Amino acid sequence: MTLERALWEVERLASQLPGEAGLFGDDIYRTTLLNEGSQQFVRDALCLRDRYRFNTKIGEHRYNMLDKFPRFLDVDHEGAVRVDGDTIRQTTQARKNRDAGEWQDAGKGTPSEYYLRDRQWFELTPAPDAVVVVEIPAFCYPEPVDALEDPLLNGHPMLEPYAMGPVYWAVGQLSMKDDKTFTRMMEFYQANVNKVKRQAHPDAVTAKRIRPLVYNSMRGTK
Repeated sequence: MTLERALWEVERLASQLPGEAGLFGDDIYRTTLLNEGSQQFVRDALCLRDRYRFNTKIGEHRYNMLDKFPRFLDVDHEGAVRVDGDTIRQTTQARKNRDAGEWQDAGKGTPSEYYLRDRQWFELTPAPDAVVVVEIPAFCYPEPVDALEDPLLNGHPMLEPYAMGPVYWAVGQLSMKDDKTFTRMMEFYQANVNKVKRQAHPDAVTAKRIRPLVYNSMRGTK
């Protein structure tokens, strides 16, 4: 769905809102809402993936993913995080707390574990003793739309049937003064999120169709 069509859908639904709610916001404001709705949709459904790659620094164990990759959302822990091609394991906060001394005294070497703190700080242990290449399968936010021909949700064909999700979210924000309409729009929004999540579930019949396609469609590595 292009931005032009999404704005048309917003206008169609907003024109049915009671009072002056449907008159609120020009196309610039509604485009902002659609971008926010797209981000929220991807955050809730975890439906866009990419592979990120970066070089470490000697002795540095913590890296700001948002500085390196502004569209980064979370690590896709179902994929393999690799250091120079070798898979390393994920650790947990509980284990880090339990083994605090071991983590702090790990010194430098070849990283064997990783931990993501606050969906931003990617931590390696031990800190690398040489420059290594880290590859991370990740969930990511969609590119924002601006021009009328820009597609929502990166224009991914497997997500096209659910592109009304961000539209419902945007109209919901326009109708917040009307509880009944707001609730209905959020229900429609959540229904689209749930459909995507059901398709992406490992036990779903369609899992092998949607997960690899959404993952592999992203443009290159960074």
